Order: sequence, then C-alpha cells, then structure tokens
Amino acid sequence: MTTWTDHTADRPIALTAPSGIDRAAHHRLDEAWLAAAWSHPTTRCFVVSGGQVLIDETPDGTTELVMTPSFEAPLTEAHRYFLGTDADGVSYFALQKDSLPGRMDQSARPAGLREAGMLLSPRDT
Repeated sequence: MTTWTDHTADRPIALTAPSGIDRAAHHRLDEAWLAAAWSHPTTRCFVVSGGQVLIDETPDGTTELVMTPSFEAPLTEAHRYFLGTDADGVSYFALQKDSLPGRMDQSARPAGLREAGMLLSPRDT
C-alpha cells in the first residue's frame, strides 16, 4: 500500500483503497508467468475504451464491472495490462480497445472511469 504522510496531523494517509487485489508487481516483467496467467481458466479481464468500461446492475442492486474469462476476451496483445491477483489466485487484466464489446443480454452499459469508480466494489474499482 502506498502512503503519504500528512505532516500537519503526523499520520499516514492511504493513497490506495483496500481491494483484496495483490498488484503482484514482481510478475509484471515475467513474460512466461504472464502468458501462463493469461491462459489460466480462472483469469478475468475487462475492456477499457475511450476512458469507459462496461458496468452492469445486479438483481440485488449492486453494480459490477463486466468481466469475461480471458479465453473469451477480444484479441489484443499490445494493449493487455496485468492488474494483479486476488486471494483465490484469480488474475485480472485490462484490455485497451478501440470500442467496448457488445453484450448479448444488453443489460450492461458504458460508464466513464470516474462514474464507475464510485459505483463499484473495492475489488472492481
């Protein structure tokens, strides 16, 4: 966790929210590890396009980031970013594309990153 000290209060201020995601920075330059993580069946990814992502309202009223398994993701090699892993070993990637993918159920909608950040869980944010 990155912190900054507020010298007026002499207390650390967290600059990152608790998300349950380990950024696993030691893997970011390990091409073999990244390839294995990408091909794992539990890996999830989402698309970012023009500062927007797809979000979806759940039946219980919460908002979720639309993620897909990596094997169902739109093809891209150059614009794939490893974000980290959770406590269950699930790896997360973001994909930068020219447009957001469509959804068959049509319930998802695009949202700007700032709007999405206010609506999503700490993990999805």
